[in-house]
Amino acid sequence: MNGSNSTQLTIVRLHIHYPSRDTVYDLETLARLAGVHPALISQYVQHGLLDPVEDRGEGGWWFDDGSLLHLRKIQRLRHQLGVNINGVAVVLELLRQIDDLRQKTDRLHDE
Repeated sequence: MNGSNSTQLTIVRLHIHYPSRDTVYDLETLARLAGVHPALISQYVQHGLLDPVEDRGEGGWWFDDGSLLHLRKIQRLRHQLGVNINGVAVVLELLRQIDDLRQKTDRLHDE
């Protein structure tokens, strides 16, 4: 080394992706995007934890970006917090109720 300092500049591009109901994924694509097995998603659907935006019967389930975000929330509860499937259902229902109460409170404050 000749004593000179070299600085390397790294440019990172961040793409912000907003949930859209226009984009839909089949079961396999949703599983790949979430990094889980399709059978696990099927289990979540059967337990009522995740709802497809469209059910084409034999044609399969279709999910949107909201479903992907919801699936990631389920996975976080299960793997990072150690909540079992029944517990996930309770937590998600409580979170939904909290959100409903917040919306009602916001409306009351706006009046």
